[in-house]
Amino acid sequence: MPRRLRIVVGLVAWAAVATGIGWLVTDQADKALGQRVAPQLWRYASGSRSTVPLQLSDQLDLRGGDPIFLSHDDGRLVQIGEIRYSAGQQAPTALLYSSAPTPTSTNQLAWYSSPNSMAWIVSTLMPEAKQQQVSAQIRQAVEAHQESLLQSLQPLVESSLDQSLQIVESELPAAVAAHREEIDRIGNRYQRQLIDKEVVPLVRREIWPIVRRRAKPIADQIGSDLWSRVSLWRFTWRYFYDKTPLLPNRGKFRDEFDRFVDKEATPVLVSHSDEIVKVVERVIRDAAAHPEVQQAARRSGSKLLNDPELRSLLWKIVRRTAVDNPKFRQALKDTWTGAEARIVLARASRQFEPTVRRIAELLIGTPETGITPEFALVLRHQVLGKDRRWLVFESAADVPSASPLEPDQPLTVVRGHRPGKHPFLAHLDGPGDPGQSTTQREPKR
Repeated sequence: MPRRLRIVVGLVAWAAVATGIGWLVTDQADKALGQRVAPQLWRYASGSRSTVPLQLSDQLDLRGGDPIFLSHDDGRLVQIGEIRYSAGQQAPTALLYSSAPTPTSTNQLAWYSSPNSMAWIVSTLMPEAKQQQVSAQIRQAVEAHQESLLQSLQPLVESSLDQSLQIVESELPAAVAAHREEIDRIGNRYQRQLIDKEVVPLVRREIWPIVRRRAKPIADQIGSDLWSRVSLWRFTWRYFYDKTPLLPNRGKFRDEFDRFVDKEATPVLVSHSDEIVKVVERVIRDAAAHPEVQQAARRSGSKLLNDPELRSLLWKIVRRTAVDNPKFRQALKDTWTGAEARIVLARASRQFEPTVRRIAELLIGTPETGITPEFALVLRHQVLGKDRRWLVFESAADVPSASPLEPDQPLTVVRGHRPGKHPFLAHLDGPGDPGQSTTQREPKR
């Protein structure tokens, strides 16, 4: 056998062996995948495509290249066609691939589109599963750095509160004066409803006996000390002098009384001041612990809290002094945007940099794994203007017959109302083998 012929035969034999081994490995590794892919490739190679006219039931934005999907029972969306619409066409048409079912009078195309809004971007980047992951990352970071974060923010909080309270205090008199009539009206009403009808009888019946019991010993002691200092002779002759007609410089009794208050009574009261304070404390403590006093306080507090007129008045004062007060807002802004705040917040933010990096990887991706499907969709949607519209081949429930469409009979396009996942997201949780997307596309010719 010539040398060249032997080389050719050997190459053919080795190629046959490699092909057989590859076929066996592939068949054993994923026999189910071969069973799915082979028929699809055969239909794609041997099938024919058809063009169907469309009839729009609404003002819908259809453009050339918008994909048409078919939803399977297992949730997979398979692309079976696309919209053909150019500047020269009077109406759009549907190009159906060989894998598409034959359209009948019961079929229609449901049109869907993604909203061009920030809410859509956020919901796309952060589906429910990723929201839970992001929340877990933030919760872990806060728990790990909570104490140091609070300590670093404490000076800013205290400064903000001090300035805010000073502004509210300075604005409060003007706010009260502006609502004086409402305050007086509410005060008069509560004077009748609470003070006269409930508080005064309660003081007479329950609190006054407590005061008498607690105050009697110190009152007796003070009275005794004062009496020992009273000079009856000095008061008597001055009173007689003031009542006698024709005498000059009358008013001696008043002068003596003022002298007695300043020189005699006041020192006595000062000497007993500590005892008086203790008596007041005991009276307040006993009154507060009295059951009827507690019940009256709860009733009064409940009436105050549930009074709509009083709540409205308080809210007006709060709005005037704080909410609508530009000085109040400016004080908060100065505190939280000043140089000190920037230093504190920068120091605190450095503790959360690893968490922010992990959240960004969850939402955007990494150099090793690539960008996430959600971020890829947002980029195509917002930057390239792609994947904004799609149609789903479905059956209309209100059409009784199912006869095939005539060649010139249009397929109706309606606005879709069935909720579902975005077909351009490669969800990896669908049925079938791991890694298989629930959205499949037939290659374009």
